[in-house]
Amino acid sequence: MVFVFNLAYNNVSLIRLSNLLTANSFIAMRLFFGLFLIFTAPSGELMAQTVSSNAAMARQFRNGYEKGCLQAKTKQVTNQKAFCGCMADSYESRYSGSELSEISQFAQKYGQSGSAFVNLMMSPEAKACANQY
Repeated sequence: MVFVFNLAYNNVSLIRLSNLLTANSFIAMRLFFGLFLIFTAPSGELMAQTVSSNAAMARQFRNGYEKGCLQAKTKQVTNQKAFCGCMADSYESRYSGSELSEISQFAQKYGQSGSAFVNLMMSPEAKACANQY
């Protein structure tokens, strides 16, 4: 019996493994999965770009959030700037840059309802930050 596995991913040429039901089938399977993991893992350059992009999205979200937050006056908060920084830290510790970007797009798309929903999601953090400042 012949099994053929073809893998074309990330510009990797096709890999063909056959006759896996031989005495060396276990070794062949380990080799196949090892090669699969090697060829499907993101390259160092791609990972660096992803980390860089993620960090840029987080910074963009933070800057926009702090700007909007500083224009508001939060009830029972005496230091609005510190409160906004605390909330921005909370967002960044809870969500990735790409998630923050999606949250921002959601809030913009749905206007006040979207913002109210996001505020509800972050209400435990908001209470903790308000209690500090």
